[in-house]
Amino acid sequence: IETYSIGVYGKEPQELQSLQNLSKTETIKGKKTEVFSFQRISQIEKTDILFVEEKKNDQVEIIYNKIKGTGTLLITYNCKDSSSIMINLTLRNRKDQFEINSSNMYDERIEVTDKLMSLGGSKVDLQGLYMKKEKQLNIKEQELKEKEKLLIKKQEELNLLLKENKEQKILNQEQKGKNDIQTIELTKKEEEIELQRQKVNELLAEINLQKRILAKNRKILKQEQIENIKKQKYIEDQNKELTNKAEEIDTKEKELQKQQEKIDIQKKDLVEKTSQINTQKFIIYGIIGIVLLLLFFAFFIWRAFRANRKMNRMLLQKNKEINKQKDEIQNQSKQLEQINTELEKLSIVASNTDNAVIIMDEKGNFEWVNAGFTRLYGYTLQLLKNELDENIIKVSSNKEIEQIINRCVSIKETLTYESINSARTGEKIWVQTTLTPIMDSNEKVYKLVALETNITQLKKQEREILQKSEELRQQKDELQEQNEYINGQHKQIRSSINYAQTIQNTILPIKKNINKHFKSFIIFKPKDVVSGDFYWYTQTTSNEFYFAAIDCTGHGVPGAFMSLISSRLLNEIVNERKISSPKEILTTLNTSVIKALKQNQTENNDGMDLCFIKVIRENDNKFEITFSGAKRPIFYFSKKIGNLEILKSDRKSIGGVRAKRSKINFTNQTIQLNKKDLIYLSTDGYIDQNNFERKRYGTPKFIFLLNSVAHHRLNKQKLIIEKELAEYQQNEKQRDDITVWGIQL
Repeated sequence: IETYSIGVYGKEPQELQSLQNLSKTETIKGKKTEVFSFQRISQIEKTDILFVEEKKNDQVEIIYNKIKGTGTLLITYNCKDSSSIMINLTLRNRKDQFEINSSNMYDERIEVTDKLMSLGGSKVDLQGLYMKKEKQLNIKEQELKEKEKLLIKKQEELNLLLKENKEQKILNQEQKGKNDIQTIELTKKEEEIELQRQKVNELLAEINLQKRILAKNRKILKQEQIENIKKQKYIEDQNKELTNKAEEIDTKEKELQKQQEKIDIQKKDLVEKTSQINTQKFIIYGIIGIVLLLLFFAFFIWRAFRANRKMNRMLLQKNKEINKQKDEIQNQSKQLEQINTELEKLSIVASNTDNAVIIMDEKGNFEWVNAGFTRLYGYTLQLLKNELDENIIKVSSNKEIEQIINRCVSIKETLTYESINSARTGEKIWVQTTLTPIMDSNEKVYKLVALETNITQLKKQEREILQKSEELRQQKDELQEQNEYINGQHKQIRSSINYAQTIQNTILPIKKNINKHFKSFIIFKPKDVVSGDFYWYTQTTSNEFYFAAIDCTGHGVPGAFMSLISSRLLNEIVNERKISSPKEILTTLNTSVIKALKQNQTENNDGMDLCFIKVIRENDNKFEITFSGAKRPIFYFSKKIGNLEILKSDRKSIGGVRAKRSKINFTNQTIQLNKKDLIYLSTDGYIDQNNFERKRYGTPKFIFLLNSVAHHRLNKQKLIIEKELAEYQQNEKQRDDITVWGIQL
């Protein structure tokens, strides 16, 4: 992209002028921007970004369908149609500055960064992001552990190799010292040999001198013969000694050669060990590459799962198009048959039709062609006869033309056939020919009329349809394989989540333990298989009881993990540490959650909202209720008052960034109730559930509902509350986990 294009749809909105002014001075990633104005949907062309003004929000779905598949980023303002948005600015209606529909953005191959998702994603998107990050962290942690084990093993092997290498170096040093000593000895021997050679040379000179003296002094020769013999013997001794020295030198050289061979073998061993170390490094890098490849395949599988639904939609659309084209072809065939029955009547005006009309005698000799024939093939009647032939049997490319004509004449009925004919320009044309016999008053065929329709385009479409059908069949097979794989993965995940549900159910209180002291009903409806909601109960003395309804951050698997942590912390605080004041219990729980999730050192922002009560039975008829809440109230119905009352909570959550910064302290509220009075604990799931108009049930209606059912028995109260939820929700999806707990003192 050299220039970023931004489209603005609306009748001169204020944003258009602002963007046009900015495009003159500002750039995106160093590239120029160009702003276009569209005032009608038909004018909208492909741009990188398309902004729709607020007044046009009722047309967002139409606009979204128009730009689908173009890779355009759609930006809206205060749009209520969440199914058609990509980025929707919401500056007026909520604290968040925008909301996103990641599914639509993924369909346009627009990547959504984790940071953008965390700022404007839906609960489902954030849930997926959380699960993705958690899964990535688990994988990375497992990889690090495996790498640490491998590194420790490699370090041990390397240390062993270094030790062996060190020992080898010591041996080499020792061998080198021996070699140096031998070299010094050889040097000394060479010096001694050189000295002997000098002596020999001197003796040879002396012998030559003696020979000259012998020539002059023959008389003295006899006297000196004895001395010469002695000298000769001395020379022979010296020669023998020299020979021995040479043999010793050869022996030393062989020993040196053997030592050198040992050194070469040791060097070769070192090279092989170095190669092994390099191979081990390569294996480590290969393992890292394989891990990255597995991550890529996991992403591809997840992407294929998302593409599956899109391909199914495309498959249905293409099938509809193919069926439509087939219907058109069938309709055209029926029309051709109707034309054939009326051909005799229409032959008079054949010159005005776009189809080629040929009139022949009963033997197939050309007599007349219309202007449509000339336009189709480029031949007039005269050119046809002169350049090709006078008879259709020799002109037609259909090998069965003679049999067709004979059959038409014999049975005296209209026949239809297809051929590939050549125009005068050489172009190949597919035609469908309707051959109709014209009979005289004696019912004898005397004319043949051929009506030829150009079906080249239909044949091309037919080939395309067949090709598309084959492609669709292949795509269907691929999608079936992907579906089978994804279904297998889904089955495994579902099995794991179902097992997680069994584990989570173990933290919920056993109802018969509650029923020993209280009558109650519980409506517990997880949004997914496992829940971020849970209810908690414990008894510390014979007259002291604790109840809580807790809503953890998120729902599904992440929410379930939070519920396990929270349940364990509550048991530790109340049952083990013996803290009894509700406000102190919530304060301690807040500190424990921040510590357990390391929120002072990380960006973790998980937490929970809850309503918590302590019930003390003063006697058979009197009860003292102490309440403390974190963003969740309780409702109670006193028979004496005859009306539903509310105890509001403190505006502070348990855990999370805001809880760390908040200066609000949890407080206790105490009331006195009597036997048969009712207390209701709940999370916000029931109140936040929307109907088909996307309208929340709301707190006022919930209070009215509880007030209206408080006079009934508990089992009937539960049925009425569940029925009210079903009627309000109808076919809408459940938005959050739902918990409603009614307790009768």
